[in-house]
Amino acid sequence: MIIKIGIVGFNEIAKRHYSEIRRSNKFEISTIYDENESGMFGRAEIINDFKKFIQTNPDAILICVNSNELINAVSTCIKHTKHIIIGTMLPKNTSDLRELRYIADTHKATLTPCICDRFNPVIDSLNKSLSKEDEIYSCDIFHQIPKLGNDILTKISVCDISVMRYLFGETTHDFIAYFTNITNQTSSDNVNILYKTKNHVLINISNSLCGDTSQYLIRVNAKSGVYFADIINQKLHQINENGQINLKVNNKDTQLQVMYDKFYDYFSGNNNELVKFDEIINIKELFEK
Repeated sequence: MIIKIGIVGFNEIAKRHYSEIRRSNKFEISTIYDENESGMFGRAEIINDFKKFIQTNPDAILICVNSNELINAVSTCIKHTKHIIIGTMLPKNTSDLRELRYIADTHKATLTPCICDRFNPVIDSLNKSLSKEDEIYSCDIFHQIPKLGNDILTKISVCDISVMRYLFGETTHDFIAYFTNITNQTSSDNVNILYKTKNHVLINISNSLCGDTSQYLIRVNAKSGVYFADIINQKLHQINENGQINLKVNNKDTQLQVMYDKFYDYFSGNNNELVKFDEIINIKELFEK
C-alpha cells in the first residue's frame, strides 16, 4: 500500500519533509498547495488552488504553515482527510493546542505532531540498552540551541520531556521549573526542569537558547554504569567498573525517516508509537500548575 501525502505550505520545513518522503517506497507526494506559489518542485506539482489540491485525494496531509496560521489550516484540511501531520512548530499557547484537539475530535480525525527526537538513532540505541537495566536512578539532559527564538518551551523543553517519557514512562511527579531571562527581557531563554517518574527516576533537564554552539547531551545513571549520549554527534558510550564501552548506534536512517515509518505502521493499523497530541498538551499543562 502506497500512502499519498499532500503538503500544505511551501517553505524550508516542507522541503525537508519532501526530501525524506520521496526516499521512501511507502509514500508518494500527491501535490503541494501554497496560495503564493505554483510550478514544480522535484516531481511534485505546486498549485495555488486548494480545490485542485484536494481533488488529488491525498490519504494524509502534511501542514507546514506558520504556527499562527495552523488553526485555520487544520480547520480547512480536516474536512478532507482524517490524518493530518503537523510539520510546523506548534502554537505557543496551550489554549490554541486545545482548540486544535477539539477540531480533531469533532471530525474524528488524528493530528500527528512532528516531534521525532525520540526516534533519533542515539536515543533508540540508548533505549535498547536501558531496557536491559535492573535499576535506573537518574537522568540529566543539557540541550542548547543558540539564537533559536523566544519560545524555549515549545522548541526545546516539551520535546525533551517527551523523550524522557519515551525512555522512562509517562507519569510525572513533583514537577518544578525554574526560568531565567539573560539575553531577552521579554521571554525566558534558560529553563531548568526537575521531576521524578513513577519508578522514582530523577530527571533534570537544562535548556538554553544562549551560547554559541548547539549541544544535546544525555547522561543516565543506572545500576551497571553511567551512559553518556551525544545526540548531535551521534555517539553513545557507557562507563562502568571495567572502563569505557563504546555502544553501537544505528544511524542508517534519520529520525524523520523513522517517524514516517512509524506513521506508515499507524496508518496501516499497527502499533502507534508516534507522539500523541494529548501528550503535548499534558506536558504544556505541567508548566501552568
